[in-house]
Amino acid sequence: IIVEGKLLKGKSGAAGEMHFPIDSCKKRKCTCGIDDCFEIYASGTALNLYAKEYMSENATGYDIIEQKSTNPKARKAFDEWQGKLLQGLIMLGNIFDPEMIVLSGSLSKFIEYERLNKQANEQILTQPFVLKEAKFENNAGMIGVAMLYFDKNL
Repeated sequence: IIVEGKLLKGKSGAAGEMHFPIDSCKKRKCTCGIDDCFEIYASGTALNLYAKEYMSENATGYDIIEQKSTNPKARKAFDEWQGKLLQGLIMLGNIFDPEMIVLSGSLSKFIEYERLNKQANEQILTQPFVLKEAKFENNAGMIGVAMLYFDKNL
């Protein structure tokens, strides 16, 4: 989370973690220990869980991505995953009233940005924001940390 050009760190350096509970009846345990955490429903790990739930025990998130246009089960899994991501975007939009939300990670290139941006902005209470994919995809966080390090140490 960037505020006035600076990374929001919080009092202990952990600000911006997406480990907050969302409403769900599945009771999935996240790696952080919280049940039904946003992370366990809208991450790459989550997409793998949806693949196993909707397709087969051997299916992965990449199977969903590859088959979502031809396999109704894959499409349903993808839509549920993206729906949970939408819930998080709406929450973040309402809490932070951002100009932009940038998504990164290995699966960020598969998100239907135009659709999610439209749906989120129709449901938020604040002013519209722009939803974008991080330019450096899965490396965005690493590059950001390196830039902060060099900025402080040069």
